[in-house]
Amino acid sequence: MEGKQLVDFDNPVDSYWYEQHQVNYTDKFEAVCQTLKNSELEEDNEWNKLISLENFELAWVKARNNVFNESFYDEVEIRLFESNLDENLQILIDNLVDKLYSDNLFPSNQDIDYKFVKGRSKGRPKQLIRLEEEILAIAILQTIGKSKNQSFYSYQLKLEQTEDLYEDYFPKYKKFLDASRESANSYPKGAVLRTDIQSYYVTVIQQQLLDITIKEMGINSIRIEWLLSKILRQNLSNGHEDGIGLKQGTLTSGFYANLYLKAVDNYFANEPKWKHQLYFHRYVDDIIAVVNNGKYLELLETELQDKLNDLGLKLNQDKTEYYHNISDFLPSTELDTDLDKLNRKFNIMLVYLWRMNYDYRTEFELANSSHDEKLWWNLIKLYQQCLYSLGVYVTETRLSRKIYQKLNSEKLNTKKQLEFPSFPTDDNFIIISQWSSKFQESNRTWIYEKNLIKSQVVNLFKESLKEVREITKFLKEKGNSISKQQKREENIKHRKLQTRIRSCVNKLLILGFDQVWQDIVDLICDPDLFVIRDLLDVIIGLASQGYTDAIKQLWTFYQNGNIATEEPSEYVRAILIESFRFLPILKSEDWELIFDSATLPNKSKVEKLKATETWLYLGHLAKPYVQPQHLQNVVNALKIETITRLKKNYILILGMYNHDLPNLNDFLSDEEKNDYLIKDSLKLAASGKVAEIFKQIEPPRVRQYYNPKQKSVTKDQKYSL
Repeated sequence: MEGKQLVDFDNPVDSYWYEQHQVNYTDKFEAVCQTLKNSELEEDNEWNKLISLENFELAWVKARNNVFNESFYDEVEIRLFESNLDENLQILIDNLVDKLYSDNLFPSNQDIDYKFVKGRSKGRPKQLIRLEEEILAIAILQTIGKSKNQSFYSYQLKLEQTEDLYEDYFPKYKKFLDASRESANSYPKGAVLRTDIQSYYVTVIQQQLLDITIKEMGINSIRIEWLLSKILRQNLSNGHEDGIGLKQGTLTSGFYANLYLKAVDNYFANEPKWKHQLYFHRYVDDIIAVVNNGKYLELLETELQDKLNDLGLKLNQDKTEYYHNISDFLPSTELDTDLDKLNRKFNIMLVYLWRMNYDYRTEFELANSSHDEKLWWNLIKLYQQCLYSLGVYVTETRLSRKIYQKLNSEKLNTKKQLEFPSFPTDDNFIIISQWSSKFQESNRTWIYEKNLIKSQVVNLFKESLKEVREITKFLKEKGNSISKQQKREENIKHRKLQTRIRSCVNKLLILGFDQVWQDIVDLICDPDLFVIRDLLDVIIGLASQGYTDAIKQLWTFYQNGNIATEEPSEYVRAILIESFRFLPILKSEDWELIFDSATLPNKSKVEKLKATETWLYLGHLAKPYVQPQHLQNVVNALKIETITRLKKNYILILGMYNHDLPNLNDFLSDEEKNDYLIKDSLKLAASGKVAEIFKQIEPPRVRQYYNPKQKSVTKDQKYSL
C-alpha cells in the first residue's frame, strides 16, 4: 500500500474542537506500508509445532504429573504457576520466542541440588529444576519424538495425550528379561555378561548427547537445535565437571539416557563378526549380553568398554557378572510368580472400589458432565472417608483418577459389582461409621478377601525382611570366604527379597501400616540395608495414617549429630518436615522445629524449602505459635537468601500474617523482580489470601488427561487438542 492515505478522525467529547462544533474531520498524508515476513521461520514446521499452546498445555500436564511423583518437589511453585495457568503458559511461549538465541532463557541459579538416598551415607545427585524448564523440556521431546519414534525397552514415549510421557515401565522391563532369557535358551552352551555403567548420568558428555540427539531424531530446525543445547548443555553443580552430566530428577532425562547409548546397541546388532554369536539387550544402563561360546566373553567386554569409552563412559566393575553356564544365569531373569499372583489378587480386590455401582457412578458422572468441580471433589472426599473406614488409604488425586478412568470404561454395567449403601451426605464420624457397618454387612466375601490379602502381604513382608537381613549379615561376615557361585546365588535371593519388601510396602500404603510400622521405621534407619526407595510416599503415608511415633523416631535418628552432615540425611529431614502437615496433632516443640528449619542459616536448601512450604500449608494452625521473633527471622532469611523459590515462600509467609515487607529493592535483582514467582507472590501476599493457595486440589482441565480418549478444553476453543 503506497501513496496518499485518507484518515477520518473523531474529536473526543469535551475537547476544544468538539466544543467548537468540529465533531470530526478528515486528513490526508503520504504513506508506504509493507508486510515483512520471515519465510524461513514460516517454513520451520517443527518450531511452530513446538511453540503451539496445545503442545505446552500437554507438556504442563505431564510435567505436573511427574513432579508430584518425583522424590522432591516445590508445591508452592506449581500452585503459583497454575493460579494463572493460561497466562503463564502463554508467557512461557512468548519468552521463548522473545529470548530466541539469548543466553538468558532460564532464570539463573534456580536449581536446588540434593542427594537422594542410595544407602546410609551415599546419595545420588539430583536436581530440583524450575517448572518452566521441565515444561519446556517435555514440549521439545513431544515435538521431536512424534516425528521419529524410537523403540526402547525403557522410557518408550507414549504418543497418546495423557498425563504420562512414557509407557508403563514394568511390561517393558518384563519384555527385557523375557528377551534375555529367550536369547540365553537359544545358546544352551553359551555364556552371559551382565553389567551396568559406572555413575552413568553424571558422566554423560553433554555436547556428544546433543549431537547424537540431533542426528538420531532427525532435527532440521536450527531453533530447536539451539533450544536443545540450552536444555542439555548446562554446567551442573553437585560434583559434576563442566560440560559433563545429565540432570536427574527431570522427566526427559531417561529418554536422552537411552538415546545416548543407541550407537552401542547398533554396533552389536550390526557388526558382522557378532551377527551369529551374540544377543545384546539393554535396559537404560543395565546390559545383558549373551554369547554362543564363553571364549568370546573377554573380547565382548573389551569391545563394549571401547564403545563406552567413545562416550566417556566406563563399565561398573563392581556390578559386572560373568555367567559361564547358562543355567547359572537363567534364575536371575525369572520373575517372582508368587508375587505376581499376589499383585493380581490385590489389584482385582481394589478394582471393585474404583468401579463402585450404578448409583455411585451416576453421582460422579453428573458432577463431571456438569463441570461442577466443587461437587466432584466433595464426592471424592466423602468417598475417600468411606474407604478410610474400611482400612483402605488412598489419596484424593489417585482416587479421582481411578474413578474417572472407570467412568470411561466400556460395558462397565455388565461387570460384577459390590453392594453399596446410599452415598453419605456428610463426613460426620457417625454417618461414615454407619456407612462402613452397612457396607461390611453387605459385602462379607469382599471384606474377608481384603483381610486375607492384607494378612498375606504382612506375612510376606515380615518373612522377606527377616531373610534379607540374614543374607545381608551372612554376606557381610562371610562374603570374602564363599565361592563366586554361592555369592551370586545369595545376591539373586537378596534382590528378589528386596523386590518383595518394596512391593509389600507399596500395598500397605493402601491397606495400612498398623502391623508393620515399627519394622518400616527400623528399615529406613538400618545402616546396612537400603531397600525402601519411595521414601517420600512411605514417610508421608506413615504420617497420614496417624503414626506420630514413627515420624518422631525417624526425626530423632536423622537429626542425630553423628550423621547430620551427611547429605542424604538432609533430604530425609526435608521430607519428614513435609510429613508434619499430615500428623493428627502438632505440639509447640514441633512448631519450633518447623520455624527453625525454615529460617536458620545452617539449614540446607531442601530443608528450608519444605519447612517454609509446611508452614504455609499449616498457616491457620500455626498462628497461635508464631511470635514476632519468628517473623523477624523470616525477614532476615529473605534478605540473605539467593534462591528465588525460597524468597517467594518467605514473602508469602510474611503476607499470611500481614507483616510489613522490607524494601525489596535492597535484595531483589532486576531478573527476580520480573520473575513470575516473585510478582505473583507479592500480589498474593498483598491480597491477604495466601492460605487459599492450597485450596484447589488440581486445575479442572487435568482430569481431561486422565483418559487418552478425552480432549483438553482450554479457555480459547481454538487451542483445544
